[in-house]
Amino acid sequence: MEPLDLLAEKKVGKTLRGMAREIGVSAPYLQQVLKRERPPGPKILGYLGLEKLPISYRKLQRKRRNGGK
Repeated sequence: MEPLDLLAEKKVGKTLRGMAREIGVSAPYLQQVLKRERPPGPKILGYLGLEKLPISYRKLQRKRRNGGK
């Protein structure tokens, strides 16, 4: 299962602010991650029990840094 699918699953029944507080991140940042506008950082990955981003997300990060190339 993809990290963001896991995150969305864990959010069921929780408010965005409550979940952000539980993870230790800001609500706006968490919302951007859930909308797939930003990749999940270390705190979110740790919350999901993951150590690092899957390769598909790392490629997306590099593309964005290089202007979509």
